[in-house]
Amino acid sequence: MQRNRMHIKTAQSALSVAHLAVTEVVTLLADEAADFIVIAGSPAEHFNRCAELLQQHYPEATIVGCSSFGGVLSDQGHCVAESGASFAAWLLNDPNGSYGVALQTFTNSDPEQVAKQALDDALNAANRCGELPALIWMHSTPGHEEQILAALEQELGGSVPVIGGAAAPNLGNGAFSVFGASQSSSAGLALAVLFPSGRIGYSFHSGCAMEKPLGTVTKAEGRLVQEIDGRPALQVYQHAVGLPIQQAIEQQCWTQIPVGRVIGEHQNMPVFSLALPVQVIDQSIEFLATFSTGEPIYLMRGTEQSLRGRSKRVLASAKQMTPEGRLGGQAAGALVVYCACCKQVVASDLDEVHRSMAGELGSDTPFITLFTYGEQGPLLESKNIHGNLMIAALVFYTAGD
Repeated sequence: MQRNRMHIKTAQSALSVAHLAVTEVVTLLADEAADFIVIAGSPAEHFNRCAELLQQHYPEATIVGCSSFGGVLSDQGHCVAESGASFAAWLLNDPNGSYGVALQTFTNSDPEQVAKQALDDALNAANRCGELPALIWMHSTPGHEEQILAALEQELGGSVPVIGGAAAPNLGNGAFSVFGASQSSSAGLALAVLFPSGRIGYSFHSGCAMEKPLGTVTKAEGRLVQEIDGRPALQVYQHAVGLPIQQAIEQQCWTQIPVGRVIGEHQNMPVFSLALPVQVIDQSIEFLATFSTGEPIYLMRGTEQSLRGRSKRVLASAKQMTPEGRLGGQAAGALVVYCACCKQVVASDLDEVHRSMAGELGSDTPFITLFTYGEQGPLLESKNIHGNLMIAALVFYTAGD
């Protein structure tokens, strides 16, 4: 069906055979014309095969996505088979917009150079070289997110929002993958540039509050924090949390152990980005985000209740960024990136999370949620950042609504 205005559809499948899953998704999309498609699925091998087959069906479409933790969540509900298989597509038909995607691998390459090359390739694919996109949507494999964001800011300045999430593995399967420009990678960056015909509202939030100061990082190497206030990081952190850190990680006590850094203020209150620990190495702690020497850090806390309601609040905040949203206009669709660890916390309440999101957007509004291992977005008026336990949302409005 051809339209001159933006139109969005979603489809998902829990079939574990890739060609059957893609056939089901394509059938549900009902031959909708496609300009830009965001995809997600699990596990990585199944996602890769589905992505390849979907690209073959839509050879001219800009397709980008990543493996998602434990399935996907859309306007149609949570989608995952008992085997762990899932695949979903969020399709945008926008003939008056421009979209481009690129994929670059990190193999023997500097991550900042990878990001710059991916940006150039994506702009070229969109036929918009030298222009500033309305937004960048990115998925990387975990490990280089801060360097990617720094490179994009160097190239574009701080005015272009960068939103996305790192590829996640499935439970019991450590593989993850990103997809873009008709190829997948287990160590790379998939980056899309968006020049939509309508408006996009966006928001990026955490669901935690500061509990107490931890101290100042006095020794760190990248994502490994070795000392806090001149003492072994494990000793300081463990004393503040009140239980063994490795045990907390293994038991997935994610709301009790996040660490925050102040990145700005809102109404005279500090705004934090969050980082989660992934392992203990001797007396040091490895996190999913980079720390700098001299950086004050804080122990943060969240609750299951605060995380259940966060996605609804993030969507409401994104809607308020646009005139259409402030006036109560109907959104064309939405994209959501949701921390995989947050998903684990609210796993028994995903139906409630779905209802709250659908209630905020309207029951007929198509949306898709990817569960990721680290999230990117602009926090308040600050530059784009990388954090954990975060939720990001994009809400699309048709031009003229």
